[in-house]
Amino acid sequence: TSLSIPALDAFQRHLTPLDSPARFPSSLSRQYLAAVDPKFKCNVISLLPIDYELYLPGALEKFPKVKRHVAPVVCFANGTHDFFIGDAERFMLYLRQKWDYVDGTHAIFYERAATMHMRGYMEKSGREFCEMEILIDEEEGAGDDDEEDDGKAKASARSEGKLVFELFTDVAPKTCENFKAFVLGGDERVGGRGYEGTPVSRTVRDGWIQAGDVMNKGWGSGKISIYGETFPDEVLKVRHDKVGILSMVRMEKRDRNGCQFFVAQCPLPFLDGQRVAFGRLIDGWRVMKVLNKLDAYHTYRPRRGVTIGKCAMITAPGPAEVQKEE
Repeated sequence: TSLSIPALDAFQRHLTPLDSPARFPSSLSRQYLAAVDPKFKCNVISLLPIDYELYLPGALEKFPKVKRHVAPVVCFANGTHDFFIGDAERFMLYLRQKWDYVDGTHAIFYERAATMHMRGYMEKSGREFCEMEILIDEEEGAGDDDEEDDGKAKASARSEGKLVFELFTDVAPKTCENFKAFVLGGDERVGGRGYEGTPVSRTVRDGWIQAGDVMNKGWGSGKISIYGETFPDEVLKVRHDKVGILSMVRMEKRDRNGCQFFVAQCPLPFLDGQRVAFGRLIDGWRVMKVLNKLDAYHTYRPRRGVTIGKCAMITAPGPAEVQKEE
């Protein structure tokens, strides 16, 4: 396979998720190419996984012939005319054809580098992170008005992937502490209840998903917190201006936050100053798109059982832990 790319005086841009090992071959080759031709400029931009997924459709609008791109790196040139290169493998193919440049670095090095890169982001933020697995039934069948149906996915449900959240512990520490208690489960202040095994109660298309009812079979009316049945609004300054904002479901009126939360599928400015936003999804946008497409009843309860699977607080592994993986 041959690949034709414009002259090297074009400006190259490589975009990649922050946690992707595929970004590092591009970075190393940039140094090589800069030595070969001083006029060559290449910018490798690392984004959070969700920001990469959100940026990609707009970046591809300049290239109508490109119908789909799913690789963790996208490369294109901005010279006299925009030119789509493709993924990192295609770019490395071009380097091999033109300069016999071959990257001999072992993949394990790149995997370690990606892990440390993400670890650096987490440490620099000073915040905490968590993940939730999402399970979805293969077939429809969650009850709408049947109170005997808890809306949970069946034992045979497939894992659709994980949602990873950055918690704004510096902005809303009390709200985050309450959320963490349910992520971890086992907290005596809430009778040991946790999010694992509870259903996603609402999927509002192009709006939000709602979950976290650990009390009332996931119907969206339960309330409990580590501070009592409910607790006051801690802070209302975080805006709902981004996809993936994590926010509290308020029960009936102000200052009545409990265990339930929602994740925005789009900006929700009408909720600014009305709900306590305390985090943001940073990975798992593909899972959110799957949830957005699910058919739902008029109550927004999904027709397929959707359940939160395993939950955990996460941090990137330190150097010793990365060494063990080798």
